[in-house]
Amino acid sequence: MRLPFSVWLLAALAATCVAQWQNWDPSREGTGTDSLESALSTTTTLPSDDDIFNALTQKPFAGRFFWTGRTGACHGEEDSIKGLAEFLATDIDHTTMEVMLRKARVDMPSFVFSPEARAKWQYAAQVYAQNAATTAYVLKGKCVRDGNVWDTIEFPALRTGGTNNSVDCIFEISSEQALIVELLWQRYTDNATVCQQYLNETRAAIACNVHDSSWWSRGKGGAIEEPQTSLPWQYWYSLDASLTKPYFGDAACIRKMHATFESEDYQTSKFPDNISLTDDRLTGVYDYWGLCPAHYRDVNRFGGLHFRIMPLGDSITYGYRSSDGNGYRAYVETNLAANNTVEFIGSVHSGSMANNSNEGHPGAEINAISSYANGTLKEKPNLVLLMAGTNDINNNDQVDTAPDRLAALIDKIISTCPDAVVIVATIPAIANATAQARADAYNAGLWSVAMRRSGEGKKVLVADMSNVNVTDLADGLHPNDLGYKLMGQSWLDAIGKACSLGWITAPVEVAASTGPTSTGSTRQECPRLVKWIEQGEIANGAGLGTDLYAGDDCASFFGEDTTCFCNKLGELFSPPYQVNKGTVTNCNEFSYNYTHAVRLADLNGDGRDEYIWLHDDGAVTVFENLGWTYINGQTGNVTWWPRGEIATGVGGRREQIHFADINGDRRADYLWVRDDGSVSMWLNVLSDPSDIKNITWVEQGVIATGIGKTGAGVRFADLNGDNRSEYLYVDLHGAITAYLNGGHTYVNTTTGSVLWIEQGVIATGVGATRYQIRLADINGDGRADYLVVGDDSSVKLWQNQGGLDNGPNAAKVGWWQRGTIATGVGDRGTHIVFGDLNGDGRAEYLDINNATSAVKAWLNGC
Repeated sequence: MRLPFSVWLLAALAATCVAQWQNWDPSREGTGTDSLESALSTTTTLPSDDDIFNALTQKPFAGRFFWTGRTGACHGEEDSIKGLAEFLATDIDHTTMEVMLRKARVDMPSFVFSPEARAKWQYAAQVYAQNAATTAYVLKGKCVRDGNVWDTIEFPALRTGGTNNSVDCIFEISSEQALIVELLWQRYTDNATVCQQYLNETRAAIACNVHDSSWWSRGKGGAIEEPQTSLPWQYWYSLDASLTKPYFGDAACIRKMHATFESEDYQTSKFPDNISLTDDRLTGVYDYWGLCPAHYRDVNRFGGLHFRIMPLGDSITYGYRSSDGNGYRAYVETNLAANNTVEFIGSVHSGSMANNSNEGHPGAEINAISSYANGTLKEKPNLVLLMAGTNDINNNDQVDTAPDRLAALIDKIISTCPDAVVIVATIPAIANATAQARADAYNAGLWSVAMRRSGEGKKVLVADMSNVNVTDLADGLHPNDLGYKLMGQSWLDAIGKACSLGWITAPVEVAASTGPTSTGSTRQECPRLVKWIEQGEIANGAGLGTDLYAGDDCASFFGEDTTCFCNKLGELFSPPYQVNKGTVTNCNEFSYNYTHAVRLADLNGDGRDEYIWLHDDGAVTVFENLGWTYINGQTGNVTWWPRGEIATGVGGRREQIHFADINGDRRADYLWVRDDGSVSMWLNVLSDPSDIKNITWVEQGVIATGIGKTGAGVRFADLNGDNRSEYLYVDLHGAITAYLNGGHTYVNTTTGSVLWIEQGVIATGVGATRYQIRLADINGDGRADYLVVGDDSSVKLWQNQGGLDNGPNAAKVGWWQRGTIATGVGDRGTHIVFGDLNGDGRAEYLDINNATSAVKAWLNGC
């Protein structure tokens, strides 16, 4: 099967990967017509025979490589195997004639330039062969013409001998048979052990260098368990085609034009543990370091780099439906991290891997993904792994113009981070045939978008995900674990292309903000005690009514050991209810002293808390925080956008409802904490961050079964700065027992799970009651601090110094007693809450009017 040259040329030009082919010399195949050599060579002055002789009679004499033919029929004459011969020769410290001539600065003419030019090449071939010694190698391509230079000049000269000639063994390497080395000729037939020793050493050297160059072969679908020696990093092979030096357009050529393609390369910077050799004399699985003790230098082609990676996309980037929540990201990290520095950046934290930052937003379409990208692009990634469009396709939302939206996103990334490499992935297989047809059309547009920018000199490549089939999906849309692994291999393939092009440069240093220390895209850490700046009323309550509601009083009756009886305080006609005591001995543990209708929580991930009014049945009315505006440099106000009811309630009472970010995407989720301390979760999935009216609450089921304590004491706060809220139990005396949030994982479309890691008691209390305790980040380091609000609205601070570990054993947080940080504002302490209004990561002091739900603010001014 032959790919039309015009198709290849278009792809290669657009991908800026033209001119990678080595000069092709038809003398290696016999007489021929015009060639790439004639197009590239402009030499008209012939070199002297003395220059040629002096260049080719230098060392090395042993280990000279010869070559003849071409690799196959993908491009025609451009598929000269000279490039492959030079790669193999130089990587095992040998040489070729062309390399020696170049090193001596002998400028050879095109073979077809004139009869005199052909005579010069033939003379050079004769001299090169006559000055070989000990061992010689010939790399043969699939197509070899009669009358070629190897058969007519070089092979006879090697056998006959010359000035420095004492060639004992000639080995043939077939480019069409997985680079298997065979003995072609030996001078002393009665002493075969000499050539056999050279043969084994050569086979091992080629095998080692294939792996050291960081390119390993794998079977499509993962059939090959051990790395094979079939393919070096500059060589592609399929059942009916192959070519040397494959770059962006070449990969497209092979993958798109050859339906029988069943072998492909992926790249890794990690050394292999073992190597599988598959020929008749050196067969088996060998320990890499035993076989290749000195063959490790070439891994630097893909080593010594610093990757600051921004994975950008939707639920596939997030890792949805992977068993560990990591998706493709852990596989990419594993294969990059061995000899490189790798950091992932993003506002979302998902999966069990420690380095789990990303910008993957489940349900997000291209425009939403573009909005989500803004903050993390400020951290200047040098590599963006972009997969966007799945939800546009699945929702059938203006798919015809989706490539245009993708183009705008890519252009924004390039404009913001001009040094970054942007690798954009095609959409993998979709089980639904109608959606797949839309994906095919979108992918065609995606290729055009990427190739056009690459042709303009932009650092844009495509990661082709066509290796992910329907059988590699968990639910018809999202990959399963094998599918994510295959995606990781395709990402690595594209990253390898970027490395070979020299596109990966050191990340741009992000300038520190003046004043407070920057610890995130918007967060500003304050090194001093807080200074409160009075702002006056910043929210009027919108006529919603009372904020503070009397809680529930629970008690036990004499002789009743299993049940607590509770009444709603302040509501004479509310029916009493009963609670099973379980392991709780004191019914007062179930009591709620009071509960707020006004809540402050960030629902769209912009760092600013929304104004939430929580109804008694758990329904939610919200005003979106559009930003803080200063009026005179000291005081300002918030612009609130009324968005109406965004949640109807799930059956929980007002006091049982909490808002906290569980999965690390910086958007608060809806939590129902039952009386027994168990927690049900509804994940905040926001398709468009510009309007929280678009939130979809995705049920996750029970994510915590409780710890044998009451729900009245359960709180949520991020203690270690990973953007995920811990499960905390605050007892009646202010002591806190913590369960570290080890990450959220989707189980299926309606169920999720969270790994909770017990930490024991991390605060013993300071003499305050449960209802005086607040947990909020005062200094902007991302970790919630321990606050005690007095009855007079004064505030004392115990600053979180960190220390929570990730292990199974209890770990104490270091609490730094800072004393009184607010003297009070003349109101009751029960009216005081904390929330971040301006997105700087530091919580403001807020006083809620009990009668109207209006809010006065004191800005956290550092």
